[in-house]
Amino acid sequence: MARTRATNPKRDLRAAVVYLRVSTGRQARNDMSLPAQRAAITSFAGARGLRIANVYTEPGASGRDDNRPVFREMLQDVLSASSTVSTILVLTLSRFMRDSMKSQLHKRQLRANGVDVVAVQQEVVDGPSGQLMENVFEAFDQFESEIIGDRTRRAMAENARRGFANGSRPPFGYQRERVSGPWVG
Repeated sequence: MARTRATNPKRDLRAAVVYLRVSTGRQARNDMSLPAQRAAITSFAGARGLRIANVYTEPGASGRDDNRPVFREMLQDVLSASSTVSTILVLTLSRFMRDSMKSQLHKRQLRANGVDVVAVQQEVVDGPSGQLMENVFEAFDQFESEIIGDRTRRAMAENARRGFANGSRPPFGYQRERVSGPWVG
């Protein structure tokens, strides 16, 4: 699965929790991503004889922020003295975290307590080469997040330059009007 973890006799090697996340509320409402994540992880767990103790779903939260309420709840639960969970299952490492330094810090704390984070579509081997690959995945996830943010900022600046409002509510005294054209949504 992942790194060699600290031995902890209270941990059940077959007990796992699932963490599902999408970045925006719109994705959570209109996308099939959460059900698809759940299906892939459930299949993975079944094939490996893992028992899913809980599913944590975080609709509409950035992976760059580790102050997500459901993420924090999951960490608190699996790190509690009474927890027997040994594995956190995510679809890809980007679902866990899109900040490589924060991801490594959280995973180090989890491993020290006998808990691994396993990305079912990015399985890595134990040892140095597996750690290297996991670091590469995390670096690409952070890079992708930064590129998306940069593109969004540029698009919003261009939208504002053209006189259009960014956001869901127009400023006081203005009303929304539907427009179309080659550069307008």
